[in-house]
Amino acid sequence: MKGTDLLTETTYYLLVCFLVLFTAGVAFLLTPLLLLGDIVVSAIITIIVGLAFGAFIASFIKMLDQLTKHHHAGIWIIISAGALLSFTSIYLYASSDRMTGVLGFAPMPNPFFIGALFAVSFLAPHLLTFIEEHKAK
Repeated sequence: MKGTDLLTETTYYLLVCFLVLFTAGVAFLLTPLLLLGDIVVSAIITIIVGLAFGAFIASFIKMLDQLTKHHHAGIWIIISAGALLSFTSIYLYASSDRMTGVLGFAPMPNPFFIGALFAVSFLAPHLLTFIEEHKAK
């Protein structure tokens, strides 16, 4: 029985890690699109994409009722690391000389702002789910 629980936990954590890395990869690939428009359009797109991926992963985590406090701590570490990875990938890629070559001009919105906005938007659904669960207890 213990081996089955370990396999289930390992599979679960690997899936969550995969989803977080997938989100960071999507953020990296969307960076040129996030920096093409003016600041308002870029901010709106960034918030929508961050919230969508954050809500998807939060709903996946919420489906698993058997999470204990230990699992919540592990999930928060993984999600926070994913948000930091997404921020770093957006910021470094957008700040690079390569991005200026891809776009043909320097990005208009501040890459730090766009990266931070994505990270906060990505974390918001997890925070709301966490607060909701603790109010229910």
